[in-house]
Amino acid sequence: MAAISWQERRVRYLLLTLFLLAAGLGLGGPGCAPLPGRTESLTQLKPPSDTDAGPVKVVFHLPVSQPAVFLTIDDGWYPDSTVLGLMQTYHLPLTAFLIEKAMQDHPAYWRQFVQAGGHIEDHTYDHPFLTRIAAQKQYQEIAWPLDYFSRYVPRPDELRPPYGDYNAAVGMAAQKAGIKYVVMWDAEISHDHLYTLHNRPLQPGDIVLLHWVPGLGREISDLLPILQREKLGVADLTQALAGGPLTVTYLPPPPGQSTATQVYKKSVK
Repeated sequence: MAAISWQERRVRYLLLTLFLLAAGLGLGGPGCAPLPGRTESLTQLKPPSDTDAGPVKVVFHLPVSQPAVFLTIDDGWYPDSTVLGLMQTYHLPLTAFLIEKAMQDHPAYWRQFVQAGGHIEDHTYDHPFLTRIAAQKQYQEIAWPLDYFSRYVPRPDELRPPYGDYNAAVGMAAQKAGIKYVVMWDAEISHDHLYTLHNRPLQPGDIVLLHWVPGLGREISDLLPILQREKLGVADLTQALAGGPLTVTYLPPPPGQSTATQVYKKSVK
């Protein structure tokens, strides 16, 4: 099947957005019900060369000297006890980019997540398209969760903008709130498939996107033997961004055979 260009992916996503809005479903924002599915994907990404978030650094991939990737999980509406078990068994350093509203629904779970070695970072208060709202609202969406999250963890300084939607103005609001990094992604697990942007297997430094959706634990379990096959470990994203030496977790395959399929996408130009 022919590779889909970045422009075609953007058009398809915009058409989906218009369809959902016309159907009255929306894609997040004040007053909307929690979204049951995946709200970010590779199809939404700007080209990795487009890193203009004003004063805040944007990362799609991290240069690393060790063979490791970073696992990041968005939203938070569906906490999964299986994930806690995997973290405890394999010492997985996972990063959750949480919507504050979602975290408020399950505070006990997120305490356990942090105790198991997880990091909590910012995915806004209410999951809007940040470039479509006023500057003061941008700041509030980014800053409000940081105060709430600080009850559980050191004040976060990483932001994953909903839908991968950012620009220089968003970066200015983020910096004002105390954000140092806009963290994007260059690979994703979605519906039992591993997708990458670069038409190749996972590489050291890749940032893998997952979502807190039903079945997340199984998706992570299916990813582990792929990592082992590629001789990759899992490293701590926050540790890497800070520039310190990485502690890498190398994984034995879990019981059973992976059902995940790798699908490599051509590089975004």
